[in-house]
Amino acid sequence: MIKFITVDQNSEKHIRFLFNLLSYRNFPISHKSTPNFEDHKTFVQNHPYRYWLIACLNDTYIGSTYICSDNVVGINLIKENNEDFIEIIKYVKKNYKPLKPIKSVRNKNFLININPKNEEFKKALIKMDIKHIQNTYLIE
Repeated sequence: MIKFITVDQNSEKHIRFLFNLLSYRNFPISHKSTPNFEDHKTFVQNHPYRYWLIACLNDTYIGSTYICSDNVVGINLIKENNEDFIEIIKYVKKNYKPLKPIKSVRNKNFLININPKNEEFKKALIKMDIKHIQNTYLIE
C-alpha cells in the first residue's frame, strides 16, 4: 500500500528526491531538459502546487503527485507501473476535492495530462474508465 508524505519545501531530502525523480522521467511534458539543482531547489521552495506529495512504498520513495490550482493532477513515478498510477489516482479522488469551476479557466473535475507514449499510465486510466476528453498539441 502506497503512503503519502506532504512535500516539505525546506527538506533537503525531499528536494534531492524530487530532483532525482526528474532524471527517471521517460515521458516529460513540461520541459525538454532537466533543470540544474539550484533552479530545481528554488522551484520546490516556491511550492507552486495546491498539494504536493511524495509517494512511498515500504519506506522507499517511489514517486510524487501534485494537484494544481487549475485542478490538474500530475503523477511521476520512478518506475512506470499502472497499478501504482491507479492507487495514486484513487488516493487523490478520495482525499482531495477539485476547486470550483471557472468557465474557460478551470474544469469542475480533476484532469490528468500524460505524454501519449506513456503506455503504463494510459493502461491505468483505461482500466479505471477515466474519460479521454482531448489531445493537446504543442506549437513551438
